[in-house]
Amino acid sequence: MNKIEELLAKTIKELYGIDNLNFTLQVPRLKENGDLSSTIALQLAKKLNRDSLSIANEIGKQLYDKSIKLIEVKAPGFINFFLKQDVYSEQLKELDFSFPPLNKKYNVEFVSANPTGDLHLGHARQAALGDSICRLLSKVGYQVTREYYVNDAGNQMNNLALSLKARYNQIYNPTYLMLEDGYHGDDIKEIAQQLNNEVGNKYLGDDTEETLQFFKLYAKEKELIKINEVLQRYRVSFDVFSSEVKIRDEGYPEEALKRLDKLGLLYENEGATFFKTTVFGDDKDRVVIKSDGNYTYLTPDIAYHIQKLSRGYDYLIDLLGADHHGYINRMKAAIQALTGKKDKLHIEIVQMVRLIKDGQELKMSKRTGNAISINDLIDEVGVDAARFFFVMRNASSHLDFDINLATSQSNDNPVYYIQYAHARICQILNKNDNIKESQNFDLLINKKEIELIKSCLDYKDTIQEAADSLAPYKIVNYLLKLAQLFHSYYADNKVNDPENIELSASRLGLCRLIKNIVSDALLLIGVEPKERM
Repeated sequence: MNKIEELLAKTIKELYGIDNLNFTLQVPRLKENGDLSSTIALQLAKKLNRDSLSIANEIGKQLYDKSIKLIEVKAPGFINFFLKQDVYSEQLKELDFSFPPLNKKYNVEFVSANPTGDLHLGHARQAALGDSICRLLSKVGYQVTREYYVNDAGNQMNNLALSLKARYNQIYNPTYLMLEDGYHGDDIKEIAQQLNNEVGNKYLGDDTEETLQFFKLYAKEKELIKINEVLQRYRVSFDVFSSEVKIRDEGYPEEALKRLDKLGLLYENEGATFFKTTVFGDDKDRVVIKSDGNYTYLTPDIAYHIQKLSRGYDYLIDLLGADHHGYINRMKAAIQALTGKKDKLHIEIVQMVRLIKDGQELKMSKRTGNAISINDLIDEVGVDAARFFFVMRNASSHLDFDINLATSQSNDNPVYYIQYAHARICQILNKNDNIKESQNFDLLINKKEIELIKSCLDYKDTIQEAADSLAPYKIVNYLLKLAQLFHSYYADNKVNDPENIELSASRLGLCRLIKNIVSDALLLIGVEPKERM
């Protein structure tokens, strides 16, 4: 493609004296419009004040390259290129999935659930998306840190401590009252039992503040251990766990406010302190210190992001739940105010998930203990299906997760369909390991082989596009198309033709390449390539 683009640019300069024109080639949606297409004549028509079709014809007559089989011009000024088959086969021999390292550092924060209970479906989607984004960014050469922000300050932690205290006391006194808005899940009962196994009745009836703090720290530690264990099971790991309490204790909120004040971006109104976020496009200014002297939740969050940037990251990415949509402008305003740059922070909003089984939605409630946890989901559908289904749609789209579909072993199940393509190729290669595979792809000339070759050549661009747009679903879409092309090809063609060993060797070479691409792409979204199914 780059070669054709260079040829076009050279021709335009020779014909019209125009240099450095910004244009790209597209792959036409309809196959009858060629392998590549350009709308450059439409752009030039405005500059030259001429008819675009006549410009397209002039360019088409001037262009020549040994890789081009045919140039076709269509109204109102499309230039369509039909390339020779050996162009693709030569490119296929040189296909490389690796990317050079880039001197840019990303920090990706995701999940960051309060350590007050099991991770639920919303966290599962964030975890799958966040980890896949990290894998994509690493793949294209960036240095990536996965970070989990522990919200261990605030009223939810006090409720956690009181909930554990109640469950602990109930071991000895079943009538001990549970906090009405506490955490009623079985996990709190399990932690209470662990505590009792360790210390017996040491804290029974102890209502001191010191003991309440002990309950808080003990519950937080146990919940974080459990969260980390389930994430590891889900093939998600973190490099850094940051504590809100530590951010506060180290004075980062005060430092952030001082810097904002020095910039003239704070003011007082009715006893509260406001940050002028409207200067940076927010719909209203935001309170950072309430009239009672306490920080709003925004203040430590600003401090946390500044602390992250102080660690040397070029870009920050946050994955947040759907209820954080209003948070975007105020946080981006803070980062722009304190760094002078708009592009330092990207916030990806992850929409809600509905779990469907037998046509009915399964409800969940974290606080009452009826939540459907990541562990529950993994037990039901497996890690592969869970990871796959959560990344197969754009993060901004609502998602219905169909358990019946995710567990079915049929071509209707997309993850099964793709894994089966990989397993089928493994079986083909193992069965024909007596034939030496060849990269003489010039022999692969039937229509479906050429479609497969073109799809293989699209893979590296797909990775780059998915990474640039933070969109793992583009890898899923690519895999579905490639699997469909392979299954269709295999249904119509013998990979091993005993009467043509040379052709068989080339087809096996193509199968090997497709297998490697499917394996590589599945791993980018945290799904295991299966060798047998």
